[in-house]
Amino acid sequence: MNTRYNAADHERARELAATIREAVEYLARGADLPDLRRLIGEALDAVNTCLPEQPTLHGAADSLRGLLGGPLPGGSALAALQRYEQALAVALATTVVTVPSEPAPTLPVSKLLHLVVDDKFIDMAIRDFEQADPGRHEWVVLNGRQPFKYIKDARVRCVDMDGFAQIAAHAAGVVCHTMERRHLAALAVVPNHCCVTWIGWGYDYYGLIRDAFPDGLLMPLTTRLAEQLATRGLVSATQDFAHPYPRATMEEQAALARVDIFSPVLPSEFDIVRRCVPGFRARYLRWNYGNAENDLSLPGATLDQHAPNILVGNSATATNNHLELFDYLHDHVDLAGRQLIVPLSYGDGAYRAAILQDGRDKFGDRFVPLVDFMPRERYIALLRSCGHVMMNHVRQQAFGNLIISGLLGAKLHVNPSSPLHPWLHEQGVPVEAIGGGDLTPLSATARRAQADVFMGMIGRELQLARTKALIGAATGARHSA
Repeated sequence: MNTRYNAADHERARELAATIREAVEYLARGADLPDLRRLIGEALDAVNTCLPEQPTLHGAADSLRGLLGGPLPGGSALAALQRYEQALAVALATTVVTVPSEPAPTLPVSKLLHLVVDDKFIDMAIRDFEQADPGRHEWVVLNGRQPFKYIKDARVRCVDMDGFAQIAAHAAGVVCHTMERRHLAALAVVPNHCCVTWIGWGYDYYGLIRDAFPDGLLMPLTTRLAEQLATRGLVSATQDFAHPYPRATMEEQAALARVDIFSPVLPSEFDIVRRCVPGFRARYLRWNYGNAENDLSLPGATLDQHAPNILVGNSATATNNHLELFDYLHDHVDLAGRQLIVPLSYGDGAYRAAILQDGRDKFGDRFVPLVDFMPRERYIALLRSCGHVMMNHVRQQAFGNLIISGLLGAKLHVNPSSPLHPWLHEQGVPVEAIGGGDLTPLSATARRAQADVFMGMIGRELQLARTKALIGAATGARHSA
């Protein structure tokens, strides 16, 4: 007979397990920091409290705890951690989460429930979904805090797991805007008849498709920088610096079987996820954030007459592989009369500081970092000076920047290993491989043709039609692939 636990205990056990994994991996790498062993012991006790009457799980916890009293060999610790996580996955899979049966008075049956995070993309989503089907949506942040940093729309509210379960019990469908671990845990309380849609952002599924990038997402110089920053305690350490997104656990992969519709950033990424995740049976439906007219362009805006500057990267994250691109620009590109516009306003602070130093050392006044948030109008106006865009990501990233610059008429240079490179080429965009193209500008004809491609890719009317299609599918009956 399955044991019954409430949703809050279920979620708390998952969160504690993530803490345990991070702490044990840190110890296994030799970072025996004060109180780290005590933290693991307390977290193991807390999981046992959340999930009583689980002898196999508690036995695995005792085995892991036994290593904490003496030296901690890396292999032994990781093996014990794997046994513990397997026992936890079984415990969670064989328990029943109780869902409150009381009606949610503020949510009519017909509403589509959106599980969101505090991010600049969410207001775009609210605008588009409410335009497509006004007043038929509920917007919640799980375990969030108000006031929000990025979300401006007052319709978004914070709920805990029990509150989410109460709302989900009466929802017409659930849409997860990114699949963070807390969202993954929330799937356990969604009623079985309810369709679950996952709008992927990239970072939330690149841990699932690590095997599709055997050389990793960070290039050698960037990998070395990440290792140095971790050694100095400036960024969180990972076992494999070239793969910054942790591999999904078996439990997480199993939970994804609950997803019915998956909308990653690129259609090709859907196929990669299906190949890399056994049992993932979701069907594909295309949907992206924002539209060209409202979010990714200004009326009548095109490149400046000369537009000599180069846009480099999109954020202060290591997956930009800035160091390798800086070396290429320094050694192989004539930068006379040009500036490098380098967005660094969000991401990791320690990584940003390292890139600022390297950029200033190599390029001096030609290096123009953007370290503060910039309103859309001002940002697009600045990009009018950039006739070239260089994105050195191995993963799909910076899609919005590529669209903005493509609409303006810039020549796009993308890492050839990125899924974006072949996909853009297939759409008819004259994309160059970094290191393989020159800095001659696009002709006026090529600029107009490129802008037409992007407008046809994410124009306002097309976005409205896709949003209506997604609403129809997300509120419909579940289908097996």
